[in-house]
Amino acid sequence: MEIQKKTILLVEDEALIAMMEARQLEKEGYAVVTAANGPAAIAAVHELHGGIDLILMDIDLGHGMDGTEAAAEILKDHDIPVVFLSSHTEKEVVEKTEKITSYGYVVKNSGSVVLDASIKMAFKLYGANRELRRKERMLTESEEKYRLLHEQAGIAVGFYSPEGIVISYNERALANMNARAEDVTGKSMYDLFPREEADVYMGRIRDASAAEHDLIYEDLSLIHI
Repeated sequence: MEIQKKTILLVEDEALIAMMEARQLEKEGYAVVTAANGPAAIAAVHELHGGIDLILMDIDLGHGMDGTEAAAEILKDHDIPVVFLSSHTEKEVVEKTEKITSYGYVVKNSGSVVLDASIKMAFKLYGANRELRRKERMLTESEEKYRLLHEQAGIAVGFYSPEGIVISYNERALANMNARAEDVTGKSMYDLFPREEADVYMGRIRDASAAEHDLIYEDLSLIHI
């Protein structure tokens, strides 16, 4: 089974340098698309509709839009890793790239080994970043589902820590107690209920903590979990 080549958009305004760099990248096993300036790079990304796996962006692109400006414009609408390639090592030039979400800065003429290693590292960092964002998105979705279930349960629900501290009450529970969230959250159940009743609830919490499955207790006023 043939492995599909990664496609790199090489943005370089010097035609001869672009040709040499493209050949070098192709020898390393990449497919290469070239663009001579910022607007051409932006157009190439739009035209290929996700066909670009990485952008190797020169910073100095002659007159008009420079590489950092082109990268910023592309990243407004596209999630593509960008590696800056430049002959400049001046602090002010490098600092311009720090404002852009990028995955590396390679000095020109560093050699094919360094360039290829930088590209491979950029792919790894990009993959790890996407996975992190995916997990964060799943966590956010899970938290939103929990919030909706908590608030729309149709019954009063209270959540406690193993120490009997209130984590949250839903709106129905707060209404039953004639309280606001800030009145109960973070407080011990012993601050909210008579001792005998609080002792019963603490016993439930100990049982639930030791159980291998969820335990749900029903009361007239609240469901304590």
